[in-house]
Amino acid sequence: MNQEVLAKGIVNFEEFKRYNKYHMRKREMIAFFSFLFLFFIIFYVLMMDNFHSVIIFSILFSIITSVLLISAIRIVNMRFAVKEYKSEPSIKGEMTYISSEEGIRLKCESSDALFRWGEIQKAILVRDMFILYVTTMKAIVIPTRFFDSEEDIDLFKNIVSENMDTTKVKF
Repeated sequence: MNQEVLAKGIVNFEEFKRYNKYHMRKREMIAFFSFLFLFFIIFYVLMMDNFHSVIIFSILFSIITSVLLISAIRIVNMRFAVKEYKSEPSIKGEMTYISSEEGIRLKCESSDALFRWGEIQKAILVRDMFILYVTTMKAIVIPTRFFDSEEDIDLFKNIVSENMDTTKVKF
């Protein structure tokens, strides 16, 4: 039986920011702990005179420096996201998503693309949006408000779950 579900809408700026924040979260965590470790070693080596005060100072200074760097990275990432959202007309246009056992078809005013389920690396549900990663940097973002009903959301989940490797689906 070939089931099909339709979702339609325009991704607003808040949803785009939320996707971008989720997308960058893992990288930010890796960067934070890398900076923390690196700065701890640097400060520890530079100030090796009194063991206890050096450890405390190194930990404290490493945390502060890492938090400041990650905050700066977040600000830069958000500026890039704002610039991308404002400069990319297809993001701000209405998109139609048609999901079936063949794949997910994206239709907008200027294009029509089909992504087969085998091309999608990961499918997740984050709060109120589905994120389907086509590559590590490119994703299909479908807010749940694009669906007409809860039944359509459940049907979409079933179509994805039945047609993708279960290890790649996180909902």
